[in-house]
Amino acid sequence: MPDIQKATSGTTSISETAVNLFWSILENLPKDNECFTIYRARSYAYIGHILISTYKPSDAFPSYSSYENDKQFQAILSTPLSSFQCANKELSYDEVVLSREGISLWLLYKFGTTKNIEYLEKSERQLSSSISQNPCLRRFDFSTRMKVYFEISSLKSVSLGRGEDVLKKALEDGRTSIRLNLNAKDVCNVAEICQRLAKFPKFYLYGPEAVSNKEYLHAALDYLNQCFNAKGQTYYTAFTSGAIYFDLGEFRTSSEWHKRAFMMSNKFGNGNIQQLIFSILRLGDESNMYDELIHALTYIARKRKDVEFLQKVVPKVHGDEYLGSLSNFLIFLQTFPLTAEQVEIAESLKASLIKKGVSKVVQNCDSRYKISTTQVVEYDVKPEVVYQRVQMETEAVDVQHNWRYDFCIITSAANAGWIQCFLQHQLSTPMVDSDMIFTGFPSIDYDSCSTLLETSMEGIKKSRKSILVLSKDFLTREWCLLKQIITETQQKRSDLFIDHFT
Repeated sequence: MPDIQKATSGTTSISETAVNLFWSILENLPKDNECFTIYRARSYAYIGHILISTYKPSDAFPSYSSYENDKQFQAILSTPLSSFQCANKELSYDEVVLSREGISLWLLYKFGTTKNIEYLEKSERQLSSSISQNPCLRRFDFSTRMKVYFEISSLKSVSLGRGEDVLKKALEDGRTSIRLNLNAKDVCNVAEICQRLAKFPKFYLYGPEAVSNKEYLHAALDYLNQCFNAKGQTYYTAFTSGAIYFDLGEFRTSSEWHKRAFMMSNKFGNGNIQQLIFSILRLGDESNMYDELIHALTYIARKRKDVEFLQKVVPKVHGDEYLGSLSNFLIFLQTFPLTAEQVEIAESLKASLIKKGVSKVVQNCDSRYKISTTQVVEYDVKPEVVYQRVQMETEAVDVQHNWRYDFCIITSAANAGWIQCFLQHQLSTPMVDSDMIFTGFPSIDYDSCSTLLETSMEGIKKSRKSILVLSKDFLTREWCLLKQIITETQQKRSDLFIDHFT
């Protein structure tokens, strides 16, 4: 359970300081004076909420040692929920006390060691009572009650009828919460609720086959687009967008959103990687999707600096069809030129599938791979020798063009695969309603010095912009050959190049 951040000036956390201050109110305000009742009641409620939200054992608070002989404080410290009993004795049905108790009960259910359904039910009652007293000021309660309703809908003991009913209540609370305060996480929660309603009662299944009402999915995208326009994009909104588009059957857009989510995250969650793989494997053309998948996995492995994530990308929930697709992908890799890094990826995925009992992998894959020679092509000839064979023509900036392509990506052969997978597809796919579609130059040919120079020149001439991806590989290999054409073109078309560093 997340703790309130520690104060930067000392070892005592802000939460502990707050508890000390609220307890001082209870010590200094007389109980027999009704004017102080509301302050005493709310102090008890705040103390209980802080202790529950920090979720520490009672002996983990050294700053409370001064209260070690205070029996009431020690009782609350060991059983934080009892603070709400004290608060209700002071003042019944106070909106703040009800709110804090409802939120605390939700936290205990969601993050506690036991899933006590009574906590959920009581949380809903307390939050509803708080909202009924002052709906305009209780905007956070709408957000929490939405999550409570969502959890109730997932309980096995809840009937289908009630499950759908509480999901609709969760959606209403989510809409209200977004209207009062546009928060990205609330928007993602609302989108997930819409996703469940769209597939109800098959909401645990993946893909368009489970969808019975697409209107909910379109509503989810409307909320996400609203959030993008107001708040920008985050890992959570990108991931949620990918999940929604997957259920709509728009697998290209789904895979691009999951790629974007991965690039936005420093945590590299396996859940997003799984969703990215699911999306790519539904793209259609087997050879193209497998090509894209190996480049995606290569980029992920480089960014994570390991291949251990492949041990967790084979969940049972997706069944034989998904496992079969991964098996066929491994068979494809035996015909695809792989780098040493990609061979390691293939072997790790194979081990994961064998662990899941996929016998087809063992029968058809013998660990013999076709090793790629692309990265060992050396451009060590003198550039002027090649320039004599390839006519060099760069045009002035005032020359008018009807550009055939919007952009051309110039990078190293070592990075070309994942650059196309992550960058070119992102630019070529409309991600939100207002996105433009950009057409990229097909590809640079790295087979020889002549083809590298010819296709690079063609891409630059026919494209409005060129994206120059600078990396150690590029600067040590391709740059020696392309330096002259890039520098001369830059002098005549100063707005042509967009630099990107990896």
